[in-house]
Amino acid sequence: MDPEDETVGQLVSRLTDELAQQAALHVELAKAELARDAKALLKDAEALGKDAAPLAIAVPLLGLGYVFACVALALALVPWIGAAGGLAIVGALNLIAGGVAAHTSVTRLRSRGILRAPVGATSSLELPHVS
Repeated sequence: MDPEDETVGQLVSRLTDELAQQAALHVELAKAELARDAKALLKDAEALGKDAAPLAIAVPLLGLGYVFACVALALALVPWIGAAGGLAIVGALNLIAGGVAAHTSVTRLRSRGILRAPVGATSSLELPHVS
C-alpha cells in the first residue's frame, strides 16, 4: 500500500510496529554485546588466575626468606650489641623502611586521586579519628 493512501491510524499502527521491531533489534544487539563482553571478561579472569597462581606461591616464600634474612642480620649483630640490640636495630630498620614505603604509596595514590586525605587532616601523616 502506498503511504500516501494510508489513513493516520494505519500510519501510526505501522510506525508502532516498526518501532517495536527496532526496539527488539536493539535488545538483541545489547544481548549479543553483553555476551561478548562477558566472554572477554571470563577469558581475562582465567588468564589472571593462571598468572597470579605463581605469585600466590612466591609471596609467602619471599616473606619467609625476608624473615630469615632479618634473623640472620640480628644474629650477626649479637657479638657487638647483644641479641636484644640486634633485634632492636633490625626491627627499627624494618619500621623505617615500611613507613617510608607506606608514605610513598599513600602520597602517590592521593596524587592520582585514588585515595583521598582524611576530612580535616592538616598533614599527610595524620590518621583519621575513629570514634
